[in-house]
Amino acid sequence: MFLDQRQFPFLADLRARWEAIRDECLALPQDSHQPWVQREMYGQGWSVYGLVAFGERIEEALPHARTLPPR
Repeated sequence: MFLDQRQFPFLADLRARWEAIRDECLALPQDSHQPWVQREMYGQGWSVYGLVAFGERIEEALPHARTLPPR
């Protein structure tokens, strides 16, 4: 099943800037990532770099997210 992309207007920005987003992610210090909370669902090896938690921006993380910081 595929969803209509028009329902997600932010996808255009992601498609246009995915390489810059990837580069920013790869440039982050490895110790800045946290283990994914739901490891039992997805297995080992997943980690995240949080920009938003519980609807609140993580301000100290935002300087590293120059391309598409959360609004």
